[in-house]
Order: sequence, then structure tokens, then C-alpha cells
Amino acid sequence: MPRPDLWFGVVCADSLTLLAMLRDRLVLGRVHPVYLWVGTAVIAETATEALLFDSAGWRVVAGWVWAVLG
Repeated sequence: MPRPDLWFGVVCADSLTLLAMLRDRLVLGRVHPVYLWVGTAVIAETATEALLFDSAGWRVVAGWVWAVLG
């Protein structure tokens, strides 16, 4: 597995949300608005987090946050 962080951090974490969205689409004919808006936002957030994790830019941001809050 070349990028386990993406697999476990994004695919496994968001699979239940995607399955719930698929279930709504198949059973109800539409996706519930909460799944559509919040589910999509959570999926986007976890994907962004997994892609930025341990990058040089993120280390700068984390250092700044640590200095402010630490």
C-alpha cells in the first residue's frame, strides 16, 4: 500500500458517510441535505488534512499555532 495515510485517513474514515449517502439515494431517491452539505464538508476536510499532513507548509503553521497556544 503506497499511501496508507490516505487509505486509512480518508477512505476508511469517510466510507460510512458515503454509504449513508448512497443508501439515501437508493431508498429515498435523494440524499438528505445534512449528508449532502455536512458530509461533503467532512470528506473535504479529511482529504485536505491527509494531503497536508507532515508537509513543510503545515509544519510552519503548526509551529505558529504551538507558539501562540503553548
